[in-house]
Amino acid sequence: MFENALLATVEGIEIRFTGRQFNQDDHDVLMQLVYMAAYKPLGEYVMVPANAILKALGRKIGKSQHTQLEDEITRLVSGTVIVRQKGIGKYIGHLVDNAFKDDITRRWCYRFNPDLRALYGPHAYTLINWEQRITLRGKDLARWLHLYLVGHAAPFPVKVATLKKLSGSRAKELKNFRGKLRLALNDLKATHIIDDWMIDKNDLVHVVRGEAISESQKRHLLRQ
Repeated sequence: MFENALLATVEGIEIRFTGRQFNQDDHDVLMQLVYMAAYKPLGEYVMVPANAILKALGRKIGKSQHTQLEDEITRLVSGTVIVRQKGIGKYIGHLVDNAFKDDITRRWCYRFNPDLRALYGPHAYTLINWEQRITLRGKDLARWLHLYLVGHAAPFPVKVATLKKLSGSRAKELKNFRGKLRLALNDLKATHIIDDWMIDKNDLVHVVRGEAISESQKRHLLRQ
């Protein structure tokens, strides 16, 4: 549980959080709910069968999976985030505004706060390869690295300690995290998300991206 906790983020963005800690499964559910709401104006209610959500996530549709999904949606609704971007403004609220579950039809009805629109502008997010993401299910650090890397048009070398901090790793020692990081990077290489990686003598992680960068990232590189 967190109470107005300041999270480790990239420069220029401040995020504070109150509630039960989110995990990578919560993130996958959020992405899927956003995708399924794409045909509706932001702020309107969306109704989706629970089985459809689970299948899209690559999960089974048993009782335990339905319970897990309910727990994840509950965390997304109850957790309060404060996102402040310097020079732009601040959002205080929930990632999912509210949700209702029909036990008879097994459908979820949910909505997003219209004020979240700024977070989904053309320059505010990066598209990811969902099929690649699904293959990393159960590998939390690899999934976090996937999101971190695709957000950078040309990943620059970064300290192992920095990745430990940004990922929220609970590893007690840096050497323990470094071992997990090596496994996660190998997972990304095996799924062709990256071509190769190395950790140099200064403990800097170097990554060669394996997938094509987006058009917006190409424009960013040209501007640079």
